[in-house]
Amino acid sequence: MDAQQQTGQSGEEITLYEMWRPIIRPRRRVTIERIHQNLAEDWSSTLRDFLARGEQFEFAGLSFENFQQLSDKDSGECQTAAFAIERTEIVGFLLLPDAQARTFVDNRLSIGQFKDEAEPARRGFSRIEGAIVRDAINLMLTRLGAAYASAGLGHLVATRQSERLKDTLAFSLQDYLVVLHFRVGALPNPTTVTIAISSNIINAVRDMAGTDRLAGESPRLRAAASELPMRVDVVLGNWATDAEDLAAIKIGQKIILPDGADAWLEAGGVRLAKIRARFDDPETTIDIRPERNPSTLPHGFSGGQIVLAAVIARLRIATGMIAALTPDDELEVEPEVGFKPMVRFVAGGRTIATASVAIENDSLVATISTLGAGPPGRKDDRWLFRKKAAANLA
Repeated sequence: MDAQQQTGQSGEEITLYEMWRPIIRPRRRVTIERIHQNLAEDWSSTLRDFLARGEQFEFAGLSFENFQQLSDKDSGECQTAAFAIERTEIVGFLLLPDAQARTFVDNRLSIGQFKDEAEPARRGFSRIEGAIVRDAINLMLTRLGAAYASAGLGHLVATRQSERLKDTLAFSLQDYLVVLHFRVGALPNPTTVTIAISSNIINAVRDMAGTDRLAGESPRLRAAASELPMRVDVVLGNWATDAEDLAAIKIGQKIILPDGADAWLEAGGVRLAKIRARFDDPETTIDIRPERNPSTLPHGFSGGQIVLAAVIARLRIATGMIAALTPDDELEVEPEVGFKPMVRFVAGGRTIATASVAIENDSLVATISTLGAGPPGRKDDRWLFRKKAAANLA
């Protein structure tokens, strides 16, 4: 039956239980919301060229709707991309309104700032504009796949794209979906982007806070968990390339690296903290920056693009120390005795090439030294590090 609205004695609106509507425990709901909050941050960074200055994606909440309700809202002027998670029954789609797709195109072509607000909205997309829209959707799906992989849900694959939601064949009209809403642009009239996914995702996610509350409250277990070592990568930056360019990398080639102003600490594909890395051969100083919201990172292969990361250092840090990092902290790291600083180019968790690092003409330059996993004895870097509080520095 359909949900009915009633008003209680306190005047608050009450929504009656709706038959077949999914039930979600608060902890699972928080987990799913956290995944997509982080996704909104990642989209804001990845699609920077498609957004106007100062714009960003914002996660606007989770709801349950059946496919018919979503279809009834569809005017036909939208772009949809269906996807599935391999080896599971989890399927879903990304819904991008044409109005937002048009904004992406205008910003990407740098004509958004010159657009006349009184100009009537254009309908349809040229071949070039359509390619830009597909590029934006592929980037969004890449981030989404990285978010779900980091949450342990599995590998996401895109199955089809279309211009009408009703062309999605994975759901019947009465199937209930978990609907994630995102806002783009300033209030009060932001554009919305939607992810809808089958409700079996609820049972697939791992509780962020763990499954055993009593175990989580055990001081002994907390103390033991805080001592567990975690491999943390210091990532200078990442960028998308294709297989042809990647195959062309050769020994002796020089690559200019990011300057370390927008680096981060990463563990298992999850961004732990934003940092600034300062280089003083052979030592690297890491300043923890205030923006510490964790988020997932793109990785692996998607839509013909390969996401390559520049890893300047690999540390093994106790989880308790990671949790205690604050924006006032600094880490000083240097390679183990006998080794020189180097950078790893990593895609999908695999080292593609290693390179020596030096500062040339005020730029950080990597010179390719080996192709593949790296030189003998450096398959898993061992870096020395020490922590100090910036406030205590003389």
